Amino acid sequence: MAVFATAPFYLSTVMIAIGNFSTVAAGGFAVLFIAAFFFLFWLRSRSQKKRDSEK
Repeated sequence: MAVFATAPFYLSTVMIAIGNFSTVAAGGFAVLFIAAFFFLFWLRSRSQKKRDSEK
């Protein structure tokens, strides 16, 4: 969680650095970052749902 709390602060800097090589790669990096954020919460919800159904 700490990574997702601090990473958006550096996201634009990283995107600019990647964008010097490829704008598509920079956009892909941003999409992957956002997808990873939602994936983390999706996994967390599955874990909680499984834990709640075992009770």
